[in-house]
Amino acid sequence: MTNTTTTNTTVLDPSDYCTLSTCPLSDAYVNYVPSLAGNIFYAAVFAVLLIAQLILGIRYRTWGYLTGLFGGLLLEIIGYTLAEPEQWVVIGVG
Repeated sequence: MTNTTTTNTTVLDPSDYCTLSTCPLSDAYVNYVPSLAGNIFYAAVFAVLLIAQLILGIRYRTWGYLTGLFGGLLLEIIGYTLAEPEQWVVIGVG
């Protein structure tokens, strides 16, 4: 009896990835291209709300509510900051 180990991984060359110039938008997970201006606007709105939540949460001592909203607003800011303009299905995987 032989002992063989196999792995179930897919190794793709970055040249196999779709971009706006190589694949149609209909092949993407999301059928729109996020705009930089929109991401900046919403990240700024959530940053203002985060600051307001910090001030009000500390002032009224609502620590649990402050913690929950702080985490949610921070994740929204991170999401809008790191949004990828090209959200594609990788050829051969999706």
